[in-house]
Amino acid sequence: NTLSNETWSYDFATSTWHQLNPGGPLPPVRRDGVAVYDAANNRMVVFGGYNGAFLNDTWALDLTPGLESWSQIAGAGTLPKGRIFTSLVMDDVNQRAILHGGYSAGQLRDTWVLDLTAGSETWNNAAITTAGVPYLPSNGHCACFDPATQQMILYRSQYAEVWTLDFNPATPTWTNITPAGASPGNRTAATAIFDPLSNSMSLRGGEAGPEVFADTWSFSLTTGTWTQLGDEPDSGGRRFHTPVYDSTRQQMVTFGGRDLHYNRQTNRLGVYK
Repeated sequence: NTLSNETWSYDFATSTWHQLNPGGPLPPVRRDGVAVYDAANNRMVVFGGYNGAFLNDTWALDLTPGLESWSQIAGAGTLPKGRIFTSLVMDDVNQRAILHGGYSAGQLRDTWVLDLTAGSETWNNAAITTAGVPYLPSNGHCACFDPATQQMILYRSQYAEVWTLDFNPATPTWTNITPAGASPGNRTAATAIFDPLSNSMSLRGGEAGPEVFADTWSFSLTTGTWTQLGDEPDSGGRRFHTPVYDSTRQQMVTFGGRDLHYNRQTNRLGVYK
């Protein structure tokens, strides 16, 4: 249960892990931070987490092979509260990341935009104003971003609700969608990615009371319905894991997390094609 600030990469060609030794000052150790990949600048951007205090710092890892290095960014002005159990999604079209909700000695429902213009990154000194904001705050939810429609899709899993935040209007606007049929139901600590091929949110795992889930669901943005996909095999379930979408291989990759007993599957890699 020791916190770490190590950096590792996984090579799908050789199915091997490699520890990186980035230059620059290292971010403080933490757990439950969030991260996105900034493709335009070939870097990973990390925000928040907890190490005895709620953190609100932002770090970028330059992923130039052989020259990897950390740097702290967007540290000036008014910043979001430090938090955990939040969501951070990337809008590559507008070179920005979008942060929503989470927990910071209480649940949150604020939305912040991080401008990732290289060299002038900023949180813009305030949360953004949105219309139709969900009536209750949430944490442990999951989200993804559809670049074609400029919408963030949020599964407020505590309440089994699907919301979209549309960035096309002058004031970004929330809409609550009511899917027909079965759904993943109430849970926390699930994770999600956007699948551009099926125009859907893919959701994996999470927990509800004593149960930790190994299931996978797809929410179609075309039909507005959920479909249950295959469970992760040989799994005791996952919560607080990390998902990415591998566009080269067209697959969802999840790493780590905790099962019901907290001490198992911490280095398990799961792939859903």
